[in-house]
Amino acid sequence: MCRVPGPAPALLVAVVSGILSFGSLAVAQPVRLTCWDGQSTGVLHAFGHRVKVDWCDLDGTCDSRCMGYAPTPHQVRCFLRIGGPSCSAHGIEPDASSVPYPVNCPANFLIPLTKQLRTHRVLFSKGRVAVRCLPASQCPATTTTSTLPPGIPDLTGDWIVSEMDASDDCTPSPEVDFSIDHRLRMFQLGTAVIAFGDIINGNGTVSPDGFVLDDPDCCSTRVYNFGVHLSGTLPSATGFASLTLEWTFSRLGPSGGPPLCHRTAHAVMLRVPVPCTRDEDCIDKDVCSRCEAGNCVVAPRFR
Repeated sequence: MCRVPGPAPALLVAVVSGILSFGSLAVAQPVRLTCWDGQSTGVLHAFGHRVKVDWCDLDGTCDSRCMGYAPTPHQVRCFLRIGGPSCSAHGIEPDASSVPYPVNCPANFLIPLTKQLRTHRVLFSKGRVAVRCLPASQCPATTTTSTLPPGIPDLTGDWIVSEMDASDDCTPSPEVDFSIDHRLRMFQLGTAVIAFGDIINGNGTVSPDGFVLDDPDCCSTRVYNFGVHLSGTLPSATGFASLTLEWTFSRLGPSGGPPLCHRTAHAVMLRVPVPCTRDEDCIDKDVCSRCEAGNCVVAPRFR
């Protein structure tokens, strides 16, 4: 009986090594994102797919640079619905209509136009994601998004709130030190305002007479639930405003209980300045910020 000789061990090792090397090269191929200046739509090449995405020049202006979001390879797999059950844990549902970037500032790169179409790329995720920015074929019409109603300043930015005096009628005490300086971050679009901080996380409005913020179910202590209402004057030219804060305390438990006691405080609010003379001064600190009236603020289109 004839025996068919098998491959020599050395040859077998070489073949297997070649297959593994080919697989490694395939896995190592970077995700490629091609963007065009002034155009949010770009082309994504990844894992054998070529699809259009809306992660490219998100500021919508032809300024010889692309501002967009470079996702990780895992985010791309989830976007392409090949990522498995862990996609939800990473905040991305396996749905072709979803996007992988955060809501507040939807960008993590700002890169110039490519100098050479094929070779000039910017790498992200340890070289596993490559992004190119190409010249626009046609620039979109310029739109103004920062116009505010007459008499309405822009409250967007960081502020320090310091109490001047306070009184309450609570027994027992709320056991919260409200007197320390607080940081408050505000975002405004038109007359709508939203604020985040350690004294309030609420929504409100601004008018020529001042601004108000409400957080009716703010926080709790060992004894109380409480909410806060904030009203303030419009900031002066030096970035100074006067505030009145009113807390309402109810019994600890489900929200919406009857009020048990109150606290009122008068405070001052001072803007934390980030001076600038041009957009680049702000972009270096936050890719979504721009220079407005000599101060860096988040651009209106990203609020």
